[in-house]
Amino acid sequence: MENIRSNLNVINIFILLLIYFNIKLKKIPKLVKKLYDFTMFKILIISILAIGINNYPVPTILLTILFTITFTKIDYHNFKNEIKN
Repeated sequence: MENIRSNLNVINIFILLLIYFNIKLKKIPKLVKKLYDFTMFKILIISILAIGINNYPVPTILLTILFTITFTKIDYHNFKNEIKN
């Protein structure tokens, strides 16, 4: 059980680093933008997060924050591009 807990700490640190680099990232990769355009992808991610919250609450909450930040950045860039056009 202790091994699982230590791995969760590593996973939490990795997710926090992903959140940090996502915030610092200026441009989002095209692949990520394309995936976020698909409704089924969003439903799949939300379903995985809903299932994971029971077993691993902290990593799931961190992944939810990462999902929300990425989704907001993509919406912001799309809105900015619509205003330019």
